[in-house]
Amino acid sequence: MSALLLSILLYSGQGTASEWALCSHHLSPFFSGDASLGDNTVITADEGRAIGQETYEMSGSVELMQANQLLRSENARYYKSEDRLDAAGGIFFATPDATFKGDRGSLNLGSSSGNIDNASFQMRSKHARGDAEQIIFESQDVTVLKDATYTTCDPGREDWLLHSSKVTLDRENGVGSAQHAVLSFMHVPFFYLPYISFPIDDRRKSGLLPPTFRSSEISGTDISAPYYLNLAPQRDATVAPRYISKRGTMLGNELRFMTARHYGTLNLDYLSDDKLFGKERGQAKYRHQGRLAPRLTTSIDLNYVTDADYLSELSNSLSLSSTTHLERTADLDYLGDAWQGRLRLQAYQTVDETIVGGSRPYQRLPQATFNSLLPVRDDSLHYSLSGEYVYFDRADSLTGSRLDLQPQISLPLTTAASYLTPSLKLQNTTYSLNNQPLGSEVRLNRTVPLLTLDSGLFFERDTEIASRRYLHTLEPRLFYLYVPYRDQSGLPLFDSGAPDFNFTRLFATNRFSGVDRVGDTSQLTVALTTRMIENDSGKERFHASVGQIFYFEDREVGLNGDAVDRSKESDIVAESTAYLRNDVALDADYEWDIEAHETARGALRLRYKPASRRIFNVGYRYRNTTQKQVDVSMLWPLPYTRRWHFVGRWTHSLLDEQTIESFSGLEYQSCCWKVHFVAHRFINKELANQAGLDPYERSVFLQLELKGMGKLGKTVDELLENGILDYRH
Repeated sequence: MSALLLSILLYSGQGTASEWALCSHHLSPFFSGDASLGDNTVITADEGRAIGQETYEMSGSVELMQANQLLRSENARYYKSEDRLDAAGGIFFATPDATFKGDRGSLNLGSSSGNIDNASFQMRSKHARGDAEQIIFESQDVTVLKDATYTTCDPGREDWLLHSSKVTLDRENGVGSAQHAVLSFMHVPFFYLPYISFPIDDRRKSGLLPPTFRSSEISGTDISAPYYLNLAPQRDATVAPRYISKRGTMLGNELRFMTARHYGTLNLDYLSDDKLFGKERGQAKYRHQGRLAPRLTTSIDLNYVTDADYLSELSNSLSLSSTTHLERTADLDYLGDAWQGRLRLQAYQTVDETIVGGSRPYQRLPQATFNSLLPVRDDSLHYSLSGEYVYFDRADSLTGSRLDLQPQISLPLTTAASYLTPSLKLQNTTYSLNNQPLGSEVRLNRTVPLLTLDSGLFFERDTEIASRRYLHTLEPRLFYLYVPYRDQSGLPLFDSGAPDFNFTRLFATNRFSGVDRVGDTSQLTVALTTRMIENDSGKERFHASVGQIFYFEDREVGLNGDAVDRSKESDIVAESTAYLRNDVALDADYEWDIEAHETARGALRLRYKPASRRIFNVGYRYRNTTQKQVDVSMLWPLPYTRRWHFVGRWTHSLLDEQTIESFSGLEYQSCCWKVHFVAHRFINKELANQAGLDPYERSVFLQLELKGMGKLGKTVDELLENGILDYRH
């Protein structure tokens, strides 16, 4: 009888409570089970009589109970020799998660076989129900439903319905099959298969996946029909023919494999002849994670495209459309008790061919890094060592190797309300160069000491605001850094640059990224952080930090012969987050230009989320004269309804008076189905560079999700999750 616990869901998992929140009919457990019965069977009735020694007739509230199932009927006859129970006058069968009703039934208690005629069923966790002319329990593992229907809609509604002449469920193999399956939506049949097989548990099964649809002005109609191949327990593949009306037919492939120590994914997409451009196009991606030994792991990330425009025109990922370089890396990592190391090979494919050779990134062939992991103990000396060896390669450029070693000693001194950490680091860098001009040295060396003194205090007090008690902290911090001047004008610039200035950079020991340049300085960072922590919940309701660097000496080291920096103080930077209420948060990031007496950079974002399906975000970003952007996104119910939601995002450049990206649409959700209709528009770089052309790429997305069945149409999940903060949650 436990066979009846099987779900007949196609491609479905157990729904969450929120998924069925709009349903008016919520099933409850019909039978909680009685473990004390063990393997015993208890039968009770109002009346009973024996017919001979093998047959027993029962009538009036007949009830059969086992440990995890319950059967009720008005009349029943039990055949002892066959261990069979025939029930008539209505039959009701229940488990903790499912119920079955029928006119009559015959059940073999020993073999869990039998049948129920004119049956209906409900499954609580799936919010599923259906009917069948007959349910046949062939064995404990095989159930057959004849002339069956299935839906997850409330009783009395059949917004979508699956009908099949015969459904077979094989629990032992985790496979179900259906003959002459018809899927209807709003009473209109729209999908038919003469035969389909599908998984009924977590085991994988070859078969068709939901198709995807998209339409854009440039490419036209874009349809993909993926087919999943379960090649082996640890290997599978997805083959996805893709028809693009204005370009041609593309073949997409994804191969995945997994072993006890390795996992990998290979993606290959190929279009033999793009009708718009008259050339073959495609891409390849390979990802790999492996563990060669308990402490030794590998990671591989390889990428390739045939041409510069592929990602913006044919990639399925919108986040890749503006990529200028594709990274290729292979890592070998070792984690020891007191140290860790990495061996990396790193190269790039320059997608944007207009980038000149001297502006393209260097390839690291190889890069080896080392870091000690000795534990830090308060009030005792701490020793550490980090190192890096890299060979830099780039066509028609200066190349060579770089060895950088950084031993360090520090003394962390701490109390309950303060800390003081003096530290001394020695950075030694050695170059061995190729393609140097005649007469130039090929071996160069630089040694620089770095002295830091980091200190801070913690002040706290209890305070009360609006009848709520908080712990209010005040955390001043002083950070002194001294680096003497070393002439580095003759050293190459392989990977050093000037990163953006923010609050974190106040405490960096080098104002440059990379190690080709070590900035000379004698400076003091003064910073202050304050927090408001709610006593009852322990949540941080507010924090704000502000800081500035004061320079005691001019800075002579620069990039490419930059002029000496004689400023006496840095810009003022600040950051804060305030939870004005449980559903309202305000984030701010700010930089004030001391010399120009104006804002250098700033960002402000308001997040409002009063409920899980009510989200409103508005932000503003500013950077000198190069960026002024407004970004608004929202997920919000339409007035007087819980079922219709508006989804949208608008990113607008105030400087260019131009919308950078926008999408808007509607989401409708009922108890058992959901639909998205979204129009998306974003600036296409290639179109924007051609005079007279509309610079926007436009797409329309339509996605229908039948809860318990899957999604039909181009998925818009990625678009909404990337565009609307907190949409996923």
